[in-house]
Amino acid sequence: MRAILALVLAVWTATASAQLEGVTRADATAALRAALEKGSVAAVANLGRIDGFLGNPQVRIPLPDSAQRAERLMRRVGMGHYADELVVTLNRAAEAAVPEAKALFVQSVSGLHSGTNTVSGDFSVGAEGLMVRGGEFAEPVREVTIASTLQRMLHDIVHIGADLEWLPGGAAGMTLLLGEMSVAGR
Repeated sequence: MRAILALVLAVWTATASAQLEGVTRADATAALRAALEKGSVAAVANLGRIDGFLGNPQVRIPLPDSAQRAERLMRRVGMGHYADELVVTLNRAAEAAVPEAKALFVQSVSGLHSGTNTVSGDFSVGAEGLMVRGGEFAEPVREVTIASTLQRMLHDIVHIGADLEWLPGGAAGMTLLLGEMSVAGR
């Protein structure tokens, strides 16, 4: 039985490996572009509608921590409906903003050596890339700053590309699709 299982596994692995060897960089790029387009269209369709945020407990926006104490007090004195109205307003604003969201394909970063705090994980670095509109690459973007924390960036990974590339010094890189990151500049 183990011999049969080992044989099936070996044949399956060889077949899968042969199929992957036929994938070119252009194929991988086209697949990533299609995934980016499909994902952004689905996100806009799901979140950019009434109850896209408010009706989904996984993405519903609560009152900020700084307002939680006031919310509890309001609920104790029978004014909870005001807190509820504020939560509805926050989530409706997010639902209205989703169709206006833009994507940036970052092609290079600068300042990693000076813009990253290795203790807290905070980073703010210069970047260049291309805007993404409707799943297609659009105009080039230069001299922007992207900022987040390394922890948040890892948490917000939506998709990992199949374009692993070995870089000088034994490092490797691949395309990552992140759900959210602060971008400033033009």
